[in-house]
Amino acid sequence: MLHVLDDLRERAIRQLGRGQLSFDRKKAIIGENLYGVDVMEWACHVAELRLWLALIIDADISSGELRELPQPLLPHFSFNIRCGNSLVQEIGGFNLAQILADFSGVSNTLKDKVKVLREEKLKFFNNDDTRQYRSKQALEKEEVTLFRKLIDSQVNVIKGHINVLHQEIRAARVQQLNIHGEAEAPGAGELDRDTQQWQEQIKTHPVHCDELKQTWFAIGNTPTLPFVWDIAFVQIFAAEGSGFDIVIGNPPYVRQENIADPNLPRENITPENQKAQKKSLQSQTCTFGVSSFSRFLWLQTP
Repeated sequence: MLHVLDDLRERAIRQLGRGQLSFDRKKAIIGENLYGVDVMEWACHVAELRLWLALIIDADISSGELRELPQPLLPHFSFNIRCGNSLVQEIGGFNLAQILADFSGVSNTLKDKVKVLREEKLKFFNNDDTRQYRSKQALEKEEVTLFRKLIDSQVNVIKGHINVLHQEIRAARVQQLNIHGEAEAPGAGELDRDTQQWQEQIKTHPVHCDELKQTWFAIGNTPTLPFVWDIAFVQIFAAEGSGFDIVIGNPPYVRQENIADPNLPRENITPENQKAQKKSLQSQTCTFGVSSFSRFLWLQTP
């Protein structure tokens, strides 16, 4: 994928009569257009090494110039290649794929924060001297903070919807005038149906709010941050035109009866945890949107 994109960009630049070094071109593509997920940490390191090699072979720079560079020649891949289970999105026992379906109702202020985070990740990738976050841990902490704010915004959207439903119920009970100017209540059967539907929604929404709040606390209480699409790639999924344009997946080449948690040592695999893993896989799905053909993801499923 890197070579395909590099070839397309090189042709476009040449047609425009511009020039750009192959190293700079590939570095920009990796930083802004390529993302990856793998359940195995060693596989992530191999992918990073492969991308570094793809860059270094095009680095037309002498050893003397290299020693004088004010910043590292090669970039950080920490926020482009993420380690985690791409299918099972759980935090504190909660299924994030079901709890947080989208970022509807996100305020412009939060959208601006998402934009800033995206810019900071790109600065971190490039070892930019003006970057605000100097370590991977500091940037991950900011990811969690932003995700919590997004959860808060979702809770506020739900509360607002509950208030609207209460208003609908009250309005439906108000008598209205018919064409003869006589006071007339809405039809009992129609009112009962509508009211029942509204009341059912009012009962469901607080449960969803509670799940979101518990997830809010669980995020900060885990020793290592689990992989959750909306956190790991918040700059993709919380932005306009959210989603990846092309997804390349590598399915598990095992029989279904051998499916187990890939992070468990072979000797610790039992029928019970195999059953739990299959249940988690069955209950969760990953959905990718299509935007402007500028973001690509390679995906290693467990």
